Amino acid sequence: QKHVINLFLWPVASPASKTVVMARRGYNLIHWTKSGLACWAVSDLNSTELRDFAERYQERIALANRP
Repeated sequence: QKHVINLFLWPVASPASKTVVMARRGYNLIHWTKSGLACWAVSDLNSTELRDFAERYQERIALANRP
C-alpha cells in the first residue's frame, strides 16, 4: 500500500508511557514515550495498520539498541 506515515520524535524527560491511539480529522495518530523520546506516528492508514507499524518500529529500535 502507498500510504504516507509521518513519524515525529523529540527528546523528553518523562518516563516511558503506554501507547495511545486516537483519530483527528480523518487521520490516525499513535503516541508513545520510551527511552527519553516522545514519538508520534500520523497517517491515513487505518488504526490497526498504523499500530502494527508502531509496534514494528519499536521492535527494530529495541534490537538496534542492544549491546
